[in-house]
Amino acid sequence: MPKYFKDQGGALPILILLAAVGIIGFLLISNTFNFRDNLFSQLFPKPSSYAAKPSPSLGMNLISETIRGYAPTDCYHEDSAHDRTWVGSLGPSQSFQVSLPFCTYEEFVTGPGGAGFMMHSFGKGSFNLTATSPTGVVTKGHFKIPKPGQQDYRGCFVQPYFNAVTQIGTGTIEPGTWTVTFINTGTRTASNLELRIYIEQAVSGWQEAHCPQEDWNFD
Repeated sequence: MPKYFKDQGGALPILILLAAVGIIGFLLISNTFNFRDNLFSQLFPKPSSYAAKPSPSLGMNLISETIRGYAPTDCYHEDSAHDRTWVGSLGPSQSFQVSLPFCTYEEFVTGPGGAGFMMHSFGKGSFNLTATSPTGVVTKGHFKIPKPGQQDYRGCFVQPYFNAVTQIGTGTIEPGTWTVTFINTGTRTASNLELRIYIEQAVSGWQEAHCPQEDWNFD
C-alpha cells in the first residue's frame, strides 16, 4: 500500500465521522429553526400584500328620537309627538321605509285627531321621498332648492282644515298606517343623506315652522 494511504489511515475515519456529525447537526438545526424557509424568504422575498379596505356600510341609522304621548307603543293621535332623524347612504335602487300607525276610530275615540306629520330628506345623489296613505295613495314630497350638489324634499300631511284664530281643526288625516319611503333612484350611491319624520298636533304655528306652504291647511 502506498505510504500516503498509510499516513492517512488514522485521519480518514475521523474526517468521515466529523462530516457525518456536521450533516446531522445541520439537519437538526434546519428543522428546529425553519432555516430553509427563512433562507429562501431572504433570497426570494414575496411582494407585500395588503387586505382590501371594507367599503362603508349602506343604510340609514337612527341618530335622534324624541317621544311624547302614547307614541310609538300604541298609535298616533293628537296628543302624540314623535320626532326622529336618520342619517346614512343608500345604494342604487335601495330604499328605506318607516311605518306610521295613526289611530283608527276603533283604537281611539277621535282617531288621529289633529295629528299630522312632516317628512324631510336631503343629501347628495338622486332620490325620491314619498308617503303612502293607508288606502294606497302615494304622494311625493315637494322639491326645494337645496345647496349645490344636493337634493331636498319635504312634505306635510295634516287634517283638511285648521282655523288659526279658534285653533280648532276639521276632520283628520286618513286613519291607519302610513308608509314613508326614501329611495335612491340613481345609478350611484346617494350619500350624506338625512331623513327626518316628525309627528305632532298640526296647529298653524307648527305648520309654519316645519311644513312647505303648499301643505298648509289654515287661512
